[in-house]
Amino acid sequence: MTTETGPEFEVYLVGCVGVILNEIKQGCTQKQIALTYAMAIITNAAKVEKVEWRTINEAIEARWSKSAVERVKKMAWKRIAERRDKAICQTPERSPS
Repeated sequence: MTTETGPEFEVYLVGCVGVILNEIKQGCTQKQIALTYAMAIITNAAKVEKVEWRTINEAIEARWSKSAVERVKKMAWKRIAERRDKAICQTPERSPS
């Protein structure tokens, strides 16, 4: 799809579980994990890949805690909301003249 502002495209993450497990193993922060978690949510919602949430959440809990799982989820959903809000603000109808 192309709009007046240019082409639109979506980026999906394939191998979400492996990517997040590797990030945990490499010592990434919860904030970094949350960005990947957000991409996994988007990928799962688009039915590009069925994400194994139990495996991801158990790995996060094992690395940090159960509350860390909730914290990562909250940061991920916040990132998705920010992305959505940014996209809405950039539509041609809302762009400044």
